[in-house]
Amino acid sequence: MKGVAKGIVGTVSKPMVGILDFANGLAMAVKEGARSSNTITKSRIRTTRCPTNIYGLLQPYSAFDANGQCLLYQMNKGDLTERYITRITVSQKPANAVSRRGLDNVNDDEYAVDQRDCFMHAMITSQRVIIYRTETNQDETDYEITEVYDYSAVSNVVVIDDDNHRPYVEFVHSQSN
Repeated sequence: MKGVAKGIVGTVSKPMVGILDFANGLAMAVKEGARSSNTITKSRIRTTRCPTNIYGLLQPYSAFDANGQCLLYQMNKGDLTERYITRITVSQKPANAVSRRGLDNVNDDEYAVDQRDCFMHAMITSQRVIIYRTETNQDETDYEITEVYDYSAVSNVVVIDDDNHRPYVEFVHSQSN
């Protein structure tokens, strides 16, 4: 008798579950179909704020630092443990750069002169100094890393103002006892 009761309940409940699943799917399809294909999705007006400076404090928004942080995350493939500190343009005018790429040259030098004019930049992070070049001084999205200098955990980076109140970066190496 017990099995017959379960069978009767099952014959009623299983189709009801199917009908409810169908109604749920139909409601989702209507909801998705009602959305306009011309809906404008929200996009960022500005890049994300660089969250902290070297002192660990939240700072006012700076487009320069925000773009630098975005560039760092492109360079290190989104590694959030490396913090952006600052970046500078090393060469103020375009100059021919030396590249390690295998370019055709007569003397088969290890370093072949790249004939492109470029601007050299340096980015200082919490873990290293990255030297990179760009074709224009304004657009740093198309870059090529030329050198990377890692510094050990015992060195500190300190930003100091000179006599003319211009900041510069000094690397302080601690002495172990």
